[in-house]
This record gives sequence, structure tokens and C-alpha cells, in this order.
Amino acid sequence: MSTENTPEGKKRRSTSIPFLIVVVILGLVGYFRGEEIMTYAMYLQEQWRHNSNVTEDQRYDKLVGPPKEGDYGWVTPDRPEGNKNKPAAIESPDEDGSSESPAATDSETPK
Repeated sequence: MSTENTPEGKKRRSTSIPFLIVVVILGLVGYFRGEEIMTYAMYLQEQWRHNSNVTEDQRYDKLVGPPKEGDYGWVTPDRPEGNKNKPAAIESPDEDGSSESPAATDSETPK
């Protein structure tokens, strides 16, 4: 190559000065506040994911509609005959007297 074909003038930089300044500032911010920024970013990500799941569940519930008569997917427990007034969830096995407490073993006996 001869010197006659080379362009004359100023040679351009491959990286601009404002870009370098922004990179240095971002690096300093990331170094000193990176943990807090990433924690907040992960918190926002979890919030967005939860909100999208809720929206998807609401859309699905709207498409499916209310359950048909008797199609609830679960069965309530039967109540004993003597306790018709009391809800089944509150009853304990000790009240009806049909269950016995387990026998104490050697390690549980007081000395």
C-alpha cells in the first residue's frame, strides 16, 4: 500500500467518551449499591410473577365458571350422631371417648 491512498484527517475513536463515562458510573453504582439494587429487582420480579399467576387463575376461573351442583371435588366429613349442632372440624377424638391415648414408653416415664 502506498502513502498516496491513505485518507488524511483525524482518526476516529472506536469508543466514545460519553459511553465510557456512563460505563464507569454504572460500574461504581453497581459496586457500592449492587446488592440492594439486585434485591429490589428480584422482589419486583417475584411480584410480577405472582400478579401474572393471579391474573391467569382469575381468567381460568372465569372460563370454567362456578362448579355444578354436587361437583365440588371434596367431601365434608360425617359428624357423629350425638353432636349434630357442633361442626365436624372442631370435634376432637378425645371428646367422644372412643380413642385411647398411647401407652407411655420407658423414655417418657418420669424418674
